[in-house]
Amino acid sequence: MIGFLCKIAPLLLMGKTVKNTDIAASYDKVSKRYEEYFLDTMHSHNDRVLNLLTKEIRKNQEKEDNHRLQILDLACGTGYNSRYLQGKGVDGDYTLVDLSKGMLQEARANGMEFSKVTYVNRDMLSFLKSSPNASFDIIICMWAIKYQPPKKIIVECERVLKDGGLMVSIVNTADTLPQMRRLYPKLLINNWRKIRKIMMDLPNPKNKEEFGRWFSKSGFNIKELRSGRQTFHFKNADKLVEFLTSTGALAGYDHMLDLRDSEIIMQMVSYFKDNNILETEHRYVYGMFKKRS
Repeated sequence: MIGFLCKIAPLLLMGKTVKNTDIAASYDKVSKRYEEYFLDTMHSHNDRVLNLLTKEIRKNQEKEDNHRLQILDLACGTGYNSRYLQGKGVDGDYTLVDLSKGMLQEARANGMEFSKVTYVNRDMLSFLKSSPNASFDIIICMWAIKYQPPKKIIVECERVLKDGGLMVSIVNTADTLPQMRRLYPKLLINNWRKIRKIMMDLPNPKNKEEFGRWFSKSGFNIKELRSGRQTFHFKNADKLVEFLTSTGALAGYDHMLDLRDSEIIMQMVSYFKDNNILETEHRYVYGMFKKRS
C-alpha cells in the first residue's frame, strides 16, 4: 500500500491524469470489433431508445410541417445509431461527431445512404460550444455522456437544440460491471509500479432519478426515463477477460494500467477463476428529453 501511495502522489502532482484523448485512443483500439463484441448484444438496448425517438419524431411530423431534420449524433462510435434511424425512415442532415479516429473511420466505412452526412473528429463539448444556438432538431448520445462533464454537455445540448427539440441518451450507472469494480483496486495495488496515469472515476449517475435531474434542471422535460441491465455469460474466465478488454467498457482505466499486459491479464483470469466468476453485468439508465419551448 505504501508503494502504491508513493506512486500515485507524484502522478497527481504532475497532473498525469487520463484525458479524453486517452479514452478516444482506447476506443481506437477496439473500433474494428466494437460492434461484434459490444453492440452484437447491447444494440437491443440502443434500439429501445431509438424506437422511442422514432415514434416521437413521427408524431411531431404529423402535427407540424415536415421540414428537413438536423440530427446530431454525439460520440457516434461506429455510426450504428444514425444508421438505425435512417433505416426507420428518419431522413435529414446527420452530423456524426467522435473524438476517436478509429470509430469515425468505422462510421464512414459503414456508410449511410440517401442522407447528407457530415463526419467530425472532435470531442463532444468543444463541438457543442462551437455550434450556433438552435441548430439541431435531434441529439443522440449513447453510452458516452460520462466521458466529459455530463451536466456541461446537457446545458450545451439544450442551447443548440431548437425549441421542442429532442435528445435521447443511454449511459451506464455507477454500479455497472460490479465484478470488475471489485477487481480493479486489487490490480492497482498489486501492480502499482506499472501505473502510468491517474484515472478519475467516471461521473456515471447512481440511478434513473439522478439522470433525470441532470436534464430537468437544464431546461428539459422528461418524456421517458427508464433503467435496465444486461448480463453477459461466458464459458470461461479467459473469454470474460477478452470481453472486458475489447468492448471499450474499461476505456480510460486501461491507460492507468495497461490491461492488455500479459501479466495483468493472467491476474484477471486467475481472479475470475478462483472466485468462480463467469459473468458480468452492464447496468444502465436511458431517457428521452424535450427542450422546453
